[in-house]
Amino acid sequence: MAKARSRTVRALVALLLAAALTGGLRFAWRASRAADSARQRARLLEALLVDDPAPLGLFPDGRSALLLSGRGGRFRLLHRELAGGATRVLDDSADPQHGAALRPDGRTLAFKIDRLAADGFDLYALEVATGARSRLLGVDGASAGALHWSPDGTRLAFVFRAGGGPRTLVVLDVARHVARALLEGVSRYAGLAWSADGARIATATEAEPGSVAVVPLDGGAASSLPLVPGGVVESLAWSPDGASIAAAARARGAEYSALHLADVTGGRRRLIAAPAADVGSPRFLPSGDALVYRRALDGEATLRRVRLDGGEDAPFGPSGGSVSLTRFSTDGTRAFATYAGRTQPKTALAIDLRDGRATVLVPGPPASAVTGVAAEALALPAPDGLLIPTYAWRAPRLAGREPAAAIFLHGGPHGQRGPLWFGQIDLLLREGIDVIAPNYRGSAGHGAAFEARFGERGEVDDVLAAVAYARGALGVPPGRVALVGFSYGSQLALEAAARAPGDVGAVMLVGVTDSRPRPASPPPRMPAQIVAYHGAFDPLSAAAARAAVDARLSLAARSALRFELLDAEPHSFVHPESWVRVYQDLTSFWAATR
Repeated sequence: MAKARSRTVRALVALLLAAALTGGLRFAWRASRAADSARQRARLLEALLVDDPAPLGLFPDGRSALLLSGRGGRFRLLHRELAGGATRVLDDSADPQHGAALRPDGRTLAFKIDRLAADGFDLYALEVATGARSRLLGVDGASAGALHWSPDGTRLAFVFRAGGGPRTLVVLDVARHVARALLEGVSRYAGLAWSADGARIATATEAEPGSVAVVPLDGGAASSLPLVPGGVVESLAWSPDGASIAAAARARGAEYSALHLADVTGGRRRLIAAPAADVGSPRFLPSGDALVYRRALDGEATLRRVRLDGGEDAPFGPSGGSVSLTRFSTDGTRAFATYAGRTQPKTALAIDLRDGRATVLVPGPPASAVTGVAAEALALPAPDGLLIPTYAWRAPRLAGREPAAAIFLHGGPHGQRGPLWFGQIDLLLREGIDVIAPNYRGSAGHGAAFEARFGERGEVDDVLAAVAYARGALGVPPGRVALVGFSYGSQLALEAAARAPGDVGAVMLVGVTDSRPRPASPPPRMPAQIVAYHGAFDPLSAAAARAAVDARLSLAARSALRFELLDAEPHSFVHPESWVRVYQDLTSFWAATR
């Protein structure tokens, strides 16, 4: 009896030891998986932040730069001395700062913070020398556009809109924190421009979008300068002598916008430049005898310098990327600009006004930190014969891995994806993933006629042309294609996947919208992996977003859907950590289908 009890005890002990060992192994396996996942997240985060901090612009004396960093869940505005590279934090916030605008003398920085948890915004002023921050204005239930300093640096102008009300031109006295509405019904296309004496502002109205509205600050009535009747006025600039206004405007029926010059007093106007591309962002040179403007086409933008006397219209600064002029130097000899290339992140430049030679003042990361893969421009035929402007980045092939592709579908719908360097694309290229970005019909940047094709509802066919290219030209096996839809593109991703479920293996929806018609009956087949990422502060509630996705899925697909609600995110995600979640899921999908 005693021996039997002893054998029973030994057996129980053995079982307990085995259970403990199994549990320990299971714990160790889980710990190893968690450690691998943490290492992957850290690696992806570093890849996404390869261009952090990014330059926003240069200070007027050209000796220091303003940069923005988004590391560690914080948003930091940085001041960097170009000689020696000493960097200090100007502002550190958990909320993203938008529309940073330097006062003309460079001593004060204005920016806004949108209230993500509640509709509204706050404007702030930051003294560059001391870092002292003061709140200028706070408004509930409204939004504000870009900030524009008056020439003397005492006031800020911006367009304000409450709910669905009219767009209103507002001027804020910075010292007294007093805002005053000057003009209601500002055109949604128009920019703002101060006169050199700070007494007037040029814009355009919804009632007359093809005319320049000159608004006096003294409360007098606005005057109107007809420019392109039936068309739209866009960006504006005022000459140093106050006698004329330059305006980028698109005439009715025109394929692209053009650059015009109008006399403020007599109303005489003339065409300055009309290339086969969109023009914008005119700036008068300090001398007043020439203009610098931005020429944009197919997702890239270069600068041109044109003389007002009808002389040369010549390139100004670098090409083969996208250039944005930010300001002129205090001494009037240089233009400061930011430049993003096809294979490199954004840098800050100084461009000599005499010869147009560009000098890099704030370099980007070293070449070893990026892949150096440039986009290939394609024209993919849709079923109706329309050629779809598309960019494809071919990743280096990795040993032991089959080809795979991500198809990026931009939002808008009148957005666009150009051939410029983009951190999220570069990340996938390092993973051996090809990236294809079709600019489906309705996309901007390819002329008015192409943009007007949006109403035909043929965008899904355009997406499927990109799927066919991945399968045919790139040799991607079935199920190794992922559709990554952003905002409006998320709806296109679901519809395209429903029509080609055998070719598409995963659908990633980033920022759900619900503007396209829902299907009468959900598609019978969908890819096995569908993940939706939605910001908790998105204007479309989480419940409405989930319902919008469910309406496009069968019951079986709904049960497989993973819906991720991301804390502290608006419609367009602002935190790098949120993007890590998206791309960790993407890379894990391809790893599982090798």
